[in-house]
Amino acid sequence: MVGSDQMAIQRYLATRDAVAARRALFTTACTELTVQPLLVLCGLALLGFFLANPHLMPQGKDIVANADHALPFFIMNYLPAGIAGLVVSLVTCIAAGVLLSMLPVQGMSRAAKWACGVVVAMPLVTLLVWVFCFMRIATPPT
Repeated sequence: MVGSDQMAIQRYLATRDAVAARRALFTTACTELTVQPLLVLCGLALLGFFLANPHLMPQGKDIVANADHALPFFIMNYLPAGIAGLVVSLVTCIAAGVLLSMLPVQGMSRAAKWACGVVVAMPLVTLLVWVFCFMRIATPPT
């Protein structure tokens, strides 16, 4: 269902009027109806890659039984070093952005402000991850 999570409802309730809320709902629906098929296609492409090339999976591993590990394994072993680092850093930045959007700015305790500072420092960490993956300092797990 489109637009039914808590953050979306809060976004709709924070709009000026019903017209702006409808516009936000329409934008969310268009975005979700675009992103979801792309994610499904990416998953099916990864499944097709490993079904067509089962010898590329680690010894004793099956794509169906180890589906949760297929994407990280593919990123670390079959993407070029720079692209792999870029994917990892983008995912980390998106996670940091989601965490930041959920933290209220006003009325935070000292511990929450410290946690917010840690989340703000995440882009530096992602840059280091990208550099390590680009230079192949980080080795993929076996």
